[in-house]
Amino acid sequence: MDIEKIPPQNLEAEMSVLGSILIDKDSVYKIKLSPEMFYFSKHQTIFSAILELKESNDPIDIVTLSNLLEEKNSLEQIGKRSYLAKLASTVVSSSHVEKYSDIIFEKFQRRKMMEQMENGMKSLYDEEKSNEEVLNSIKKGIVDIKSNNKYLVEENPNMILDWYENYDKQLAPAIKTGITGLDQAFGGFTGTEFALILAGTNVGKTSLLLNMALNMAKNGIKVLFFSLEMSSDQLNNKLIAMSGDHSAFDIKNKMVTKGELKGTVEEFKDYPLTIIHRGAITSNDVISEAYTRKMQDKVDIVMVDYIQRLTDQSKESETLRMGNIARNLKNFALTNNIPVITPAQVDKASSKSGKIEVENVAWAKALADEADLALYLYEKKNQSSIIEDEEPALHLKIVKSRESGKYQDFIIDFNRTNLRMVDGTQEIKNLVGNL
Repeated sequence: MDIEKIPPQNLEAEMSVLGSILIDKDSVYKIKLSPEMFYFSKHQTIFSAILELKESNDPIDIVTLSNLLEEKNSLEQIGKRSYLAKLASTVVSSSHVEKYSDIIFEKFQRRKMMEQMENGMKSLYDEEKSNEEVLNSIKKGIVDIKSNNKYLVEENPNMILDWYENYDKQLAPAIKTGITGLDQAFGGFTGTEFALILAGTNVGKTSLLLNMALNMAKNGIKVLFFSLEMSSDQLNNKLIAMSGDHSAFDIKNKMVTKGELKGTVEEFKDYPLTIIHRGAITSNDVISEAYTRKMQDKVDIVMVDYIQRLTDQSKESETLRMGNIARNLKNFALTNNIPVITPAQVDKASSKSGKIEVENVAWAKALADEADLALYLYEKKNQSSIIEDEEPALHLKIVKSRESGKYQDFIIDFNRTNLRMVDGTQEIKNLVGNL
């Protein structure tokens, strides 16, 4: 073996990761690297400074980074500001930063394995160690390098003893939706769920999601709400109608005075609710923003209205594209202990029939496969009613739940004047089966 060869490394990947962060600071939340994983010392220095800016919630750009490096007397060492500018010009888009970081991590693993093998070679000269001891030491070192905390490993007996030790400790309170029957049925969100609200067009999936958001925010839950098809004004019209005793129609048409709205607005402005509204947004955009707010302790739950409006690009089929989006959001929820709730639109035939099957989820069976909780929202007119123009009742059916064996159908008491779900739901029946 030629030991004079340069150790595994990739200069372009390292420059691309750092450049991606300089042109898009949110890129730093999409990668899991530490400074020592970079091969080149100046890149280790730069990334250490980036992490310092990240931890202090400071902006990350050429100006702030060069200023920090100058304070640490490291700016000359890394090649001055001109090198930072070169890094920023290395990449056109930060969309591939995760792929670049994977390359860096792989090269780092190879260097660590080479180091472990070299240590093993030295151990072979130690006559006090048996062959088996040396071999086991090498194996353990390589396994430790391979895992490198990218996933959680729990072994018995510690695994079960830790679980037993913490069994009687008080759990963090579940996040309630504010819809009593629903909360009783599945217990509320505990942290890692990916939940779907299945509904047809104009049934009220956005109103249901906003009601949940409002109920949670009133209880101090920090809600991050992504609206992909409605403006801030449209959402505020709905939210103020729900929050106060106002007609949504009257608010929309400016038939309510500012004086009449003042009390509701004063109360509403203290709720920890953040709305991000934009047309073209990807699942990675959602995750990046949620990561940023998690670092600042500004998010407890994420809502996306709605999943099929996410613009993740793919050369694959629409089914695979939607499945990848759902998997991306589910992995985020599971890894970061932050639930994600999003509506998905079903076909018209299903929304009229009141029956829901996986294949009726528009474009993607994979959505429901990833979901921990799936709710089906639909309208159904009371056939025994003698009132010709009576509006159909709004039903909410639990069609999938990993936490409960009960599959229930509720009538939601929905006030259409102010779009508000009235506290309390009427359980109709228990259902057997799942998606």
